[in-house]
Amino acid sequence: MGQPAGYPAPTYTAPVGGLPAWAAPDPSAQPVAHIQHRVEFRVLGRLGDWAQIECSNGWRAWVDARNLLALNGYSAPYSQPRSTLNPVITRIGRYAVTVLDLIPAAAIILSALLPWVRGAAGSGNAFKVPVTLLVDTTPSPIKIGVILAVAAVVAAAAPARGLRFAAYAVALAVLVLYVISLKRLLHDAGAGLGLGSVLGVGVYVGIAAALLGLGRSLVSRPT
Repeated sequence: MGQPAGYPAPTYTAPVGGLPAWAAPDPSAQPVAHIQHRVEFRVLGRLGDWAQIECSNGWRAWVDARNLLALNGYSAPYSQPRSTLNPVITRIGRYAVTVLDLIPAAAIILSALLPWVRGAAGSGNAFKVPVTLLVDTTPSPIKIGVILAVAAVVAAAAPARGLRFAAYAVALAVLVLYVISLKRLLHDAGAGLGLGSVLGVGVYVGIAAALLGLGRSLVSRPT
């Protein structure tokens, strides 16, 4: 059956094995269809590694642009080189872990190693601060640094965008609770010290890294 009058000629087709198609460029969602090999369509636009396609019957969907095959003399599929400023470090399935994915996660771990408290008596990092400090002053064998390290690993390696977002949200919540708890302890001690005079640089680095990670985790990529 021919194309409708006035419909632009298709420029791409599905490769051998076909293509999964999504209703939106969201890798955490389930594909809504599978486009069979040799089905032809045109590309309407692009978002990162996603391409929005339209078939001759008007049906639209989002697919992985890296797998498209060109038609009608096009010399290359609808793809573009990934910026050399953000190279792929490794892949977990079809999820590409890039430098920009690792930077906030690595910064979270670095923040845990940097001082979280400073003063005349010395300084200590997150691996010396018990988790229970966030809710009371009872000692605990589990340290905040361990929680942050686990969150950073999940944030860097989880294929699902929701898990990456949740991991950075946990890290940010831990950092904010620590600031609140430290302020409360200073008030209760009546030492006359301001929060800024005892708060270590690691807390500032951690908050910035968690916020950066939350923003980065919102970037959709095919998985």
